[in-house]
Amino acid sequence: MARMARDPGVQPPSGHNIVPDNDLLRGFFERIPRLQAEQKGIVEDIKNVKAEAKASGFDVKMLNAALKIAAMKPDTYRENSQTVSAYLAALGID
Repeated sequence: MARMARDPGVQPPSGHNIVPDNDLLRGFFERIPRLQAEQKGIVEDIKNVKAEAKASGFDVKMLNAALKIAAMKPDTYRENSQTVSAYLAALGID
């Protein structure tokens, strides 16, 4: 839980009954933009890796599908596969 300093001379905004610790708040405020910048760099790196895979002849859509499956729990993957198979069979698309 965040540390909060109480200052009886300051009225908190409506719906709030505590005053934030300014140093703690500033720390969060300064960290978020740095993390957002790192995130942009990582997104760009992922795009570059996918472009390399495509240039090497791999199907990026299938790579993305494999990544999605790999991130699933095995039980979730099996359940999804069975459901998709059932739908395809019901539609006559075997």
